[in-house]
Amino acid sequence: MPFSIALLVTIHSWFKIGISSYIFRGFTNGRKVVRIKKRLILPTKKMRSIVIKYEKRSSNAWLMFIASFAFIVGMAIFDSKGQDAAKGVLNKMKSGTMSTVVVPVNGVNKSLVYLYCGARNCAAQNIENNEVVYFPQNGHIYVRQNKM
Repeated sequence: MPFSIALLVTIHSWFKIGISSYIFRGFTNGRKVVRIKKRLILPTKKMRSIVIKYEKRSSNAWLMFIASFAFIVGMAIFDSKGQDAAKGVLNKMKSGTMSTVVVPVNGVNKSLVYLYCGARNCAAQNIENNEVVYFPQNGHIYVRQNKM
């Protein structure tokens, strides 16, 4: 995507430079460009500064709206994917196919269902009382079991 944008900007710049050098060669060339623009119903006069100012404001406002909307939609998609993943984990827990990990909780080694590890801590769930236990990444043992 960034490559295609860079390529389009480069092509547009070459086009503008080519038109500018063509117009610079003579007055008749400039008149030809104006006639072509009129046939294509393109503006031939420069806009006033107030028009430029408020069109820029308007386009910036719409750009911010679109960016905000895209961010919100992206977060909604991310949230729905997370909910689907969580439902999958809960279904695996109910069927008993999740891997377990042995963790010392209050001095007693308990076998808990492994959920996820982050940057520093891991999470496991005790199925008996539905509590989630967080523990450091070191000092636990993984136990693979087909059924709990």
